[in-house]
Amino acid sequence: MGNCLLGSVGVSIDLHAQRNCVSVFCTEPPETPLRVAPWQYVLTAICIAGAAMVSTCLLVNSYS
Repeated sequence: MGNCLLGSVGVSIDLHAQRNCVSVFCTEPPETPLRVAPWQYVLTAICIAGAAMVSTCLLVNSYS
């Protein structure tokens, strides 16, 4: 393939079969697996636990 600019930094990289060149930006193909950072797992777990606690408190208070 050819070269493509990576973001707006202007770094030229050699394209492989895994990359798509859209205008001047390199993008991942749609079938690429989603990459989730560890902090996102932690934040999601905290939010789920918090929502469960609030729901439980509201449910308990509604029957008292």
